[in-house]
Amino acid sequence: MCAIDVIATIYVWVSNHFQTHMTPLFFFHIIALNVWLLGASAICVVGMATTHNIKIKLLFALGLLFCFMAIIGNGERSFLLGFFALLLSPFFIWHYKYKIYVVFLILLISIPSIYGIYTYSKTLSDRYNFGHMIDNVSTIWQSAPIEMGQYDAYCFDDTQKWLQCSSQSLAFGKNEIILEHSAITRLAMYKSALHLIMKEPFKPHIAGATSVGEYLRSYYGKDNPYRIYIDTSVYSNAENVYGFGHIHSTPLSILIEYGVFGFLTIVFFNFYILYIALKTSYKETHTQLSFVSKCVSVFLIGLWVQVQFDVMHPVMLKSFFLVFALYFALIHRSMCNEDFAHNK
Repeated sequence: MCAIDVIATIYVWVSNHFQTHMTPLFFFHIIALNVWLLGASAICVVGMATTHNIKIKLLFALGLLFCFMAIIGNGERSFLLGFFALLLSPFFIWHYKYKIYVVFLILLISIPSIYGIYTYSKTLSDRYNFGHMIDNVSTIWQSAPIEMGQYDAYCFDDTQKWLQCSSQSLAFGKNEIILEHSAITRLAMYKSALHLIMKEPFKPHIAGATSVGEYLRSYYGKDNPYRIYIDTSVYSNAENVYGFGHIHSTPLSILIEYGVFGFLTIVFFNFYILYIALKTSYKETHTQLSFVSKCVSVFLIGLWVQVQFDVMHPVMLKSFFLVFALYFALIHRSMCNEDFAHNK
């Protein structure tokens, strides 16, 4: 499945003249299928790190290159961040000789590297201009969500017909600080969501990540400062859509959906999977299970970074449940075989 995902993503990217955000295999949501690009990347990273045969190691390296191409073709920034986290994770979560020195060297190299990325990003398009976002995020955050439209150029573009911004934002006029529409909308929704979470931290509000956006709309009155600056917008020819259907942050979404206790339960379950995966990955008597466990641990790290900036759709949660259930079933079968061999 992961290999098909990579090939299909590259195919639709190249066949559409390198246009990003093209969804393969007729999936409606771009992240619903393409989250498994991280799964394919995890397999390739583990294969490169654990395989001793040079030819097989090169094949895994080639596969990782294809995964990177697919993620670029996908166009979602969250996957790119998850991919880099996934690449570095083995150095931090696995046991190996001279680990403390390697980690120290990576941290030492990361300082100028991060600054280089920060500087270089300022030469890129608004979507990938992370330097501009970092420079201005604190200033923008001081504004109320309903006023953040002053930083969105689309609010002052008379030629566009798909976005209507709040009068509170328009009253400020176009600010000299302009952020890309997707980024500024997310900041507004983050602040709106955080205010609700701080106000009612233990209350479960709604089930379904894709309904959180509309819930925030109904929760805050029209002139409430914590209502985001988008009055109505049109996406995919659907009228009167309030901003995004979700808030592009799985942790914040879970806190709104299930409250603090539900959030902590899900966090515990995630760390339990990581703990089991790391523990099982060092069983030298089970080579295949060890390989799968390493893949699971690396995939989880990449996924955790990616979901900070996006949410899990229901169709994805179902597949995750099946994958992790099969993984635990594999571990259980291995333990049963061990007990049988020991008692024989």
